[in-house]
Amino acid sequence: MFRSERLSVGNENLSVRSQHKLFRSERLSVGNENLSIRSQHKLFCSERLSFCDKTYAIVTKT
Repeated sequence: MFRSERLSVGNENLSVRSQHKLFRSERLSVGNENLSIRSQHKLFCSERLSFCDKTYAIVTKT
């Protein structure tokens, strides 16, 4: 879904600001989508936000 260079950025952010460790490494794609919503720095393109928003709703229920 995301380019590999963005994955590494997302991964670094996850490890730094994950006070609640919601995501396992295999869920990195979900973690990155979630980051694009809850992160103050908008790393990801706005066109992806609609998909990310759906994922966020699913993640928060679990």
